[in-house]
Amino acid sequence: MQTHTAAPAPRAAPDRFLIGILIGIATLLVVAAGSVALLQRPAPLLPAGTPSGTIQRFYQALEQHDYDGAFGFLSDQMEQKPTRAAFVHSASAQGGPDGRAERIRIDREQVTAETAIVIVQITHFYRSGPFTGSSEWTDTQTFQLQQDAGIWRITTLPYPY
Repeated sequence: MQTHTAAPAPRAAPDRFLIGILIGIATLLVVAAGSVALLQRPAPLLPAGTPSGTIQRFYQALEQHDYDGAFGFLSDQMEQKPTRAAFVHSASAQGGPDGRAERIRIDREQVTAETAIVIVQITHFYRSGPFTGSSEWTDTQTFQLQQDAGIWRITTLPYPY
């Protein structure tokens, strides 16, 4: 009696096109993650003893909801200086809705003797949903500062403060 053994079924060759697509998707994900990581790097900290460094720290305090700390950058020589309570109320109201982000860039600094002007560009981003898109706009804010016992203090706040 003869027995026949069935030959094993041939294995299907891997689909090279599918493998190529998967490798391409993986590469795009790695590049996207790297781009996000690079774009979210914090700006280098400017020297504290400069007008721009003062403004940078003012914005950092606001971003961290340290409104008392931000108020500390205001000069006592400021005309119409808000009370601490009024400043905290105004600054905390600036938080904005979910989906909103800002990029703050110091555009230029002009220093003369004991006064300075720092001009800041703020780009606002608003993401409303995955299918509705986003919007972006930039505005300019000008701060005036004065040296007070060797420390730069803000003497003029721009709108909306």
